Amino acid sequence: MGLNVIVTKLGAGFDEHPDWDDTRYSVDRELWDIMKIATGEYHQVELAPGFVEDWYWRPTDFTAFRAAAAETSYPERMLHLADILEQDCDYWIYMSN
Repeated sequence: MGLNVIVTKLGAGFDEHPDWDDTRYSVDRELWDIMKIATGEYHQVELAPGFVEDWYWRPTDFTAFRAAAAETSYPERMLHLADILEQDCDYWIYMSN
């Protein structure tokens, strides 16, 4: 099963980061492991009363995120993700399968 990692702003619809490639890469599944190591915050978007779109996540500990990312099968991609998220706090990770 593939996993799309989408870097987007919160809210209805996707306002994706222009420098992030949301094509499915096998390393994207390793983001779950990074999330277990790096602390982060979750945000739930409710599109209408009782209708939740999904959960969004962003790291709060970028040092731990980068350390875990460096151990993945494609560290350049995960470290690029860390750069994007650290530079602009309006962007969050949304994962879609």
